[in-house]
Amino acid sequence: MRKTSYVKVALMGAMVVAVAMSGCSKDENSENNTENTDTSSSFDGKIEATVSTGSTTVDTVKALAYVNGNEYNYDLASGTYINGRFSITLPATVPAKYLKTIDKLQEEGLLTISNPAVKYANVYYIDAFNGAEYVGDFTYRQDGTNSEITSGYYYVDSDVTITGSYTDDDGDWTSKTTWNNVSLKKGWNIVYEKWSSSETTKTSTYEYTTTEPDGLAWKFRFMGL
Repeated sequence: MRKTSYVKVALMGAMVVAVAMSGCSKDENSENNTENTDTSSSFDGKIEATVSTGSTTVDTVKALAYVNGNEYNYDLASGTYINGRFSITLPATVPAKYLKTIDKLQEEGLLTISNPAVKYANVYYIDAFNGAEYVGDFTYRQDGTNSEITSGYYYVDSDVTITGSYTDDDGDWTSKTTWNNVSLKKGWNIVYEKWSSSETTKTSTYEYTTTEPDGLAWKFRFMGL
């Protein structure tokens, strides 16, 4: 089961979503859909979660924004994990030096971006620590057979709408990515990535939306040996 997405390389840096990325050849013809804008609902930046870590000891959680791949990151916020619960509040603004641009996607004809000058930061995993030791991460997600839905938090410095779809060809595997006219408001927004794949047809699909699907729950992923 393969999971690759060009848009995550461009929009999420190296690995905020902890999915293996690979370079793909892009279809020159972007398929744009301009109907039914998917507008982000209000989100004040406060994340509250109830989740079990099993036998793994966790005492601190952190939200990190990755800059220039994995070269360095910015500690956006931190919180305490107690009795299966944590609360963490993302900052109202993110310093400009930690923001990234997304206009490269539009320049390559992959997506239509209403405001190419917009800059962003994003968080998909809440990192878990035992003291200074990184032990895993938390995500708000739903797992299925050859499918997955993951929530992520996007900060943008101005309003923007991202629209369109395109196809990536990576050898014998083809994937299609669609942004359903996602309208992000200045500040923090929640974006959901829906992924599915088929080994039989060697295809994957990625769909980005701000409409929350049913059945998501906070889950812990242990990163120990």
